[in-house]
Amino acid sequence: MRDYEDLPLFRHPEPETEKAIKRADEHADQEWKDAALEKVYQIARKQEILTADDLNDAIAGDKDMPAGYHAPGATGPVMRRARKQGWIELCDGVHAESRRSAAHRRPQRVWRSKIYGEVVNATSRE
Repeated sequence: MRDYEDLPLFRHPEPETEKAIKRADEHADQEWKDAALEKVYQIARKQEILTADDLNDAIAGDKDMPAGYHAPGATGPVMRRARKQGWIELCDGVHAESRRSAAHRRPQRVWRSKIYGEVVNATSRE
C-alpha cells in the first residue's frame, strides 16, 4: 500500500512558492523595486496593519512611480525586504482576502507595522 504522504496532494508547496517569488523578484526592474520598498515604508508609518493590496493601491495611485517591468507577484519580495529592514512583521497565521479582482479573493499575508506612527527624518533613516 502506498504512503499518502508521497502523493502530490500532500506535498508542501513552499519550494515552488519560493521559486516563484525569486523569479518575480529577478525579473522586476530595480528602480521599481526601490520605489515600491519606499512605498511600504510610507504605508507602514501610516497603517498599523497592511497587505500587498495596500502596496498595489499605493503604486497604482502614484503617477511618479517608475514604469519599469514587474509582475504582480513582485510585491511579495518587496514586502520581505521591508521585513528585513525591520519596518514590518508577519502576523503569523493571519490572512485577508485580496481586494484585487485579478486575485479572485485569494488569501494574502497580513503584516503588522513596527514603525506605525513613527516620525523619522528621511536622511537619518538609512
